[in-house]
Amino acid sequence: MAGVHDLITRVGDIRLRISPTSFFQVNDLQAARIYQLVRDWAQLTRYENAFDLYCGIGGIALNLARDAAKVIGIEVMEEAVRNARENALLNNLENCDFRVGDASELLRRSEAETARECVVTLNPPRSGCDRKALETAAALSPRTIIYVSCNPETLARDLDILHTLDYQTEAAQPVDMFPQTPHVETIVRLHPADAKTDKKNAHGKC
Repeated sequence: MAGVHDLITRVGDIRLRISPTSFFQVNDLQAARIYQLVRDWAQLTRYENAFDLYCGIGGIALNLARDAAKVIGIEVMEEAVRNARENALLNNLENCDFRVGDASELLRRSEAETARECVVTLNPPRSGCDRKALETAAALSPRTIIYVSCNPETLARDLDILHTLDYQTEAAQPVDMFPQTPHVETIVRLHPADAKTDKKNAHGKC
């Protein structure tokens, strides 16, 4: 049930319900640019699934759902997942499945969804990703991994881990979330080390 104190806002083409305890970017314009870039880089089709780890209230997942067969969002905060489920209804997106729990554990349980090719997106807090989550995500053999980071230090650490798991950085784009401060968001696209970068030949198999 929606909370009486929830805020409803629009970011790009997506309407979002946000509870007082759920995290959300305060710069709506730049958040919309991040969502659009992630969607553009994912290049999903109706034959592919997406896994959105640390999905929060579902901003990235809902944008991916407009192109994908199915999007599975995973988040440890129960209140954020409540918002994400409500946001899927708010935007008439029926191909979203939001789950509460540990990212690596829930990924391992998602065997039924791994028959399709897929994309994995990561949007962790400043502490970065849990190593097990990175290892489990890479084990799905996604054709693309997209990492959205608010902390360059933990981003560098996690990219090193992904490189050891045979994923190479293909592109990176900073987004200035807070002008006149040192804080930026960085979006990074990775692909399997043995794959070509064009979409036709870069598909892995989930």
